[in-house]
Amino acid sequence: AASSPAAPPPPLPAGCTSVKEVPQGLELALECYCSASARQTRVKAVSARSIGMEVKAKDSEANKPLCEYLGETLAGDGCAKLRCEVVRGERAPVKVILLVEISRD
Repeated sequence: AASSPAAPPPPLPAGCTSVKEVPQGLELALECYCSASARQTRVKAVSARSIGMEVKAKDSEANKPLCEYLGETLAGDGCAKLRCEVVRGERAPVKVILLVEISRD
């Protein structure tokens, strides 16, 4: 039996700027706390303006583990493959990340 397409996600609440739909995909506004001694990379808080992240890495090396975490976590059941790119704030704790679906198994 053919599976039916997934229902579209509900709209974001009014005033929410932490997640934005853009033509290329989704933009996430993040505030990152980086520490090599953190137990794991994780979401610490979500607000209308930003998503607080704890990243297990040094400040200068945070983008790769951050993007790996977001790509793996947000891909869901593993069917989608996501590309993650830092759009703004490559060397700053406040970042804008672009997530783009590149394939679906």
